Amino acid sequence: MLSIVLPVLPSIAPYERPQTARSMGLKYRSLSGRVVAYPMGLSAPLISHNSGMNPDNRSPRGWNGLPRAGKELLEDGVILLHELSKVEKFQAVFWTATIPTHYQDGSRLSEQDHRRVMANWPEVVRQLFQEVTRLYERKGLPKRFLYVTEPQEERWQKESILSLHIHSILVNRWNPKKRNPLKDKGLQNTGYWEVTTEETDRVLERVLSNLLGKPVDCRSACNLESIKGMSQLSFYVTKLGKIGRYISKGSQILEEVKKSNWYNVLPPNWYGSDALTRQEVRASVITIELDAGSLGEVKAQLQAISAKFEEEHDRPLLRTPHLVTIEDDGGETAVALVTNCHRLSDVPALTEALLDMTGSVP
Repeated sequence: MLSIVLPVLPSIAPYERPQTARSMGLKYRSLSGRVVAYPMGLSAPLISHNSGMNPDNRSPRGWNGLPRAGKELLEDGVILLHELSKVEKFQAVFWTATIPTHYQDGSRLSEQDHRRVMANWPEVVRQLFQEVTRLYERKGLPKRFLYVTEPQEERWQKESILSLHIHSILVNRWNPKKRNPLKDKGLQNTGYWEVTTEETDRVLERVLSNLLGKPVDCRSACNLESIKGMSQLSFYVTKLGKIGRYISKGSQILEEVKKSNWYNVLPPNWYGSDALTRQEVRASVITIELDAGSLGEVKAQLQAISAKFEEEHDRPLLRTPHLVTIEDDGGETAVALVTNCHRLSDVPALTEALLDMTGSVP
C-alpha cells in the first residue's frame, strides 16, 4: 500500500502552535483503509500552510511531481473502479500507452518532435481520453478512468530525450464471441476485449499524427491487462504507488530534467481522472471528531480494535500505527498518527469498527 506523506510546515510564515488540543480528529479513507488521526487544533495550520507563501518562490507546476492528493486519488480510485466493475459486471483493466519512436515511413521522431509532444502534453492527454471514453460509451461501457504519467527512464538515460508513458485504470468488458486477432485461426473465436488495444493504438495514432503533421507508427503502443481478484488489485495499487514515488519531489529523474534543457516542457500535471471518479473518491473520505484527548489514546483504541479482530480471524486488522512528527524549537512534536488496514478485503470490517468506536455516522 502507499504510504501517506503529510504536509511539512514551511520555515516561513510561522504560527503559534496550540499547547493543547480540545479533541482529536480522524480522517479515514474508506476505500483503501487508511487512517490518519490528528489534534484538531493543528489541522488548520497543517492543511493551509501554503496560504502565506510568497508566490514568487513557488516551483513551476509539475516540478514537484506527483502530490499527495494525486497519490490518494490513484490508490483509492483503483479500488473504486475495481468495486464498480464487480457491481456492474465489467472488468477493471490496466492500460498503458507509450509515446512511440518512429513514424510510419520508418523515420525516427526527432528531439524537436518529442519537444512538441511534451509542450502540448495536457492537450494530448485530454484528446486521448476523450476519444477512448467515446469508444467506451459507444459500446455501453462507463466513461471511467484514472491515470498517472511516468517518464521513460531508459530513453532519458540513453538518449537524453524526455518521453512519457501513461499508466491508466479503465473499465472494459470481455466479449467471449469476439475474434482475437492475436490467437484465433480459421473459424475459431476465443474472445477479446470490447475496446481493444488495436483501437486504442489508432486513437493514439490520430492524436499524435495530428499534432506532428505526419503519420506516427503506434502499432503495439498500447497494452491492456485485466485486474482479477484482490491480489492483482493490491499489485496494481502498489505499482501505481511505486510510479508515484518515482515521480515525487526530489526523485533523481525529475532533478536531472530540471537541470537540463527540457526543464520548460515538464507536464504541469502528472495524474488525473474523470470527474465522477474524482468526486466519488473525495466523498469516500470520512472525517470524524473523537472524544480522545491525545494521539496516545487514539493509538490505544486502534490497537484494541485490531487485537479484537485478530482474536476472531487469526490476523491483525491494522498495521502498527506510527507517529508523524515535526521538529520545532522545543524538539519533535507529534502531529499525526497513521495506520492502514492490513488487507484490502478487511476494509469493510475496519469501517464498521471505526464507526462503533466513535459512535457516530459520517
